[in-house]
Amino acid sequence: MKLAFLQYGDFANDHQRLTSGGAETYRDQRASVEYIADLADRFDVSVVSIGKTSEALLKDNLRSVGITNAEAYNGRAVELLSNIRPDMLICRTPHLEALKWAAHTGTSTLPNFADIFRGGGLKGWAKNWRFRRLMSAPVFPCVSNHSLNASRSLVDVGGLPADKVIPWDWSRLSIRKTARPAAADPFAPTFFFAGGLEESKGVGDCLDAIAKLHGSGSSATMAFAVPGDLDIWRARAEALGLGQAITFLGRLPHDDVRQRMEAADGVIVPSRHSYGEGLPNTIYEALAACTPLIISDHPAFEGRLQPEETCLMFRAGDSDDLAAAMRRIANDPVLAARLTASAPVAHDSLYIGMEWTALMDAYLSDPQNQTGWVQQNSMTALGL
Repeated sequence: MKLAFLQYGDFANDHQRLTSGGAETYRDQRASVEYIADLADRFDVSVVSIGKTSEALLKDNLRSVGITNAEAYNGRAVELLSNIRPDMLICRTPHLEALKWAAHTGTSTLPNFADIFRGGGLKGWAKNWRFRRLMSAPVFPCVSNHSLNASRSLVDVGGLPADKVIPWDWSRLSIRKTARPAAADPFAPTFFFAGGLEESKGVGDCLDAIAKLHGSGSSATMAFAVPGDLDIWRARAEALGLGQAITFLGRLPHDDVRQRMEAADGVIVPSRHSYGEGLPNTIYEALAACTPLIISDHPAFEGRLQPEETCLMFRAGDSDDLAAAMRRIANDPVLAARLTASAPVAHDSLYIGMEWTALMDAYLSDPQNQTGWVQQNSMTALGL
């Protein structure tokens, strides 16, 4: 039986690195890659990765094909799926053409997203209406989405029935065991960011906020663990006079990210509303590190944490508001201690729905939902 995955990343590179003893670059990467690789003992598995052109036979019954983002949306992804002709497809991104192909060909498919859905105007309404109609096809037993707000958006914005929407999450992180010290120097606080190197992820807002802190006499520093074109952002930091205050680290192993979060005085998650995400791993990781967390008011974060109790929240895209929050973390040890103390409970409260591998197992064992596993794990069953 043939099984295909459509997802972002570079599966071939990740598989080769991890099987050679290399480090994870994001949370649960090893578990995800190993799970897919182990499926080759039961299925003929093909992974179509969006990100980088490549092709490899990784082991018996495990093939990887990489395509660029442009190719993915000019028909190449559907062409590859047509050539593979899978019996089942796990679509880990809302690629509408691939989902249409699945419905047209009658290919059983698990939509498995980590994206918040938005409305907005006639165009948004029409897009969501088409998506709702598409998801009513019998080839889709359910639609799964990461965490609570992204799952709710499938119901509230996408118009899907709540008993067909399943929230999912990764495995639980370990919580920092040692007590967290106060900021060593309130005039030189350290901040940390991990994520994509994009304007919509709030990278520029962080740089502008650090510049504002320096303008008021602070010597704040910030490190960015990010993949991407670092030269452009280094030049932007230099233009702001922040050459010595900003460090761009490139992509780091996941364990190093955790250690740097534990060492920082604050972790920033500054996503703008235009960035369509579920609930980023950095929020979980910062809470597990018991480091004071500053997040934007992105719709995906709303209601998941309590501002002033488990995090500080600022207006997305507003570097003045972000700078003010960063200043409070540095200058108010009582506030910092409160955020640190509340972090473990806040972390545990974020987990809602099925763990990812359990979701995969349920679908692969019963793609037609004959046992009712969809309804048993749906938003309706969870009372959400």
